Amino acid sequence: MNLNEEDLDEFFDDEEFADIVTGRPDGKPFKAIFDEAYFDPEAGETVLDATQPRLTCKQSDLTGVTRKTVLTVKGRSFTVLNIQPDGTGMASVKLSPQTPDDD
Repeated sequence: MNLNEEDLDEFFDDEEFADIVTGRPDGKPFKAIFDEAYFDPEAGETVLDATQPRLTCKQSDLTGVTRKTVLTVKGRSFTVLNIQPDGTGMASVKLSPQTPDDD
């Protein structure tokens, strides 16, 4: 079941809590909710400190965005790792922070 586009637009109000994202191949910015959740993955007996940056956005705003696309949000550049549509018209985009060597 896809949600109504107008309802989704209200959810992604950049004056409330959404951010503007740039980097689509067509040059059009879009609105998304940026999250950089902290987690402690375990590798054997070692616990690693890490974050997993991601965007939540309308799936229709991801036109032309694929794995390895570079997106910019909050002044930082990220490489798209994968896009996970949720079946309602929304998608979660897993990101990897870009380093200076990535250019």
